[in-house]
Amino acid sequence: MNPDLRNQMFQIPAGLTRSGTSLHRQVYLVLRDRLTGGGFAPHEQLPPEPQLCQQFGVSRITLRRAVADLVADGLLERVQGRGTYVTERVQERRGGGAGYVDDVRQLSAATTLKVLEFANVAAPQWVAARLGIPAGEVVQRSVRLRLRQAVPVVLLTAWVPRRWSQGMTRADLGRRSLNELLADRGVRFGRVLQEIGAGLADPLQAQRLDVAVGAALLMVDRVVHDQQGAPVEYVVMAMSPQRSRMVIDTPADSAEHVSIGRIVHVGDEPAARRRRAAGR
Repeated sequence: MNPDLRNQMFQIPAGLTRSGTSLHRQVYLVLRDRLTGGGFAPHEQLPPEPQLCQQFGVSRITLRRAVADLVADGLLERVQGRGTYVTERVQERRGGGAGYVDDVRQLSAATTLKVLEFANVAAPQWVAARLGIPAGEVVQRSVRLRLRQAVPVVLLTAWVPRRWSQGMTRADLGRRSLNELLADRGVRFGRVLQEIGAGLADPLQAQRLDVAVGAALLMVDRVVHDQQGAPVEYVVMAMSPQRSRMVIDTPADSAEHVSIGRIVHVGDEPAARRRRAAGR
């Protein structure tokens, strides 16, 4: 990498050390963001400690604690006598899937699953609106937790219309993804509508995701349709931005025809559209 570009990528904004977060944690978060954001290629060497200490304005002890956390995450590796190098795992944080079904398949393959709740319930108004059914109609509601190397990464709360959930059991959801089960029932996936926002972890979310109460969460509100345009699944995903990120990869030949998202400002949508707390 060009040295000037590298220095620019690691330029730390003024006032960073004045936050309530510990110094080594701040260094860890900024380094991780630069690594997973494409600042370095796999197998590239990290800049020398003195250079990083000067750029961050921290001691070697503080820097080494941050680097040790990145080594534990698998993003860096130390080679005795040579230095610290970027691992191939940074590419996992950058890459996008070929499509919705492939993305779901990759998530399933990379994680293990726990089913926390499973029941048939009356759809509240805001869920019914997303699924295009009358309020109070029976839907299947499930709460699942995906883990990567025993660490919680995604909390999913899903509602499925009765038409598609009949015969589906808690054991089924524990063995296979919801999308695989829907495909077995004849669903051919079509349009996927997603809203991505931020939230704060309530006590139940915090317990399940193993984060602090009030921690920032990445929230994804997703409605999956079949090829006839009927909603077949509504799911709310909650993730810690310290462990996961959303990657949107739009092929060049689709860029003029596929929406990569539009900005919707708070207050522009009805209140019911904004009530998306997972597990509610």
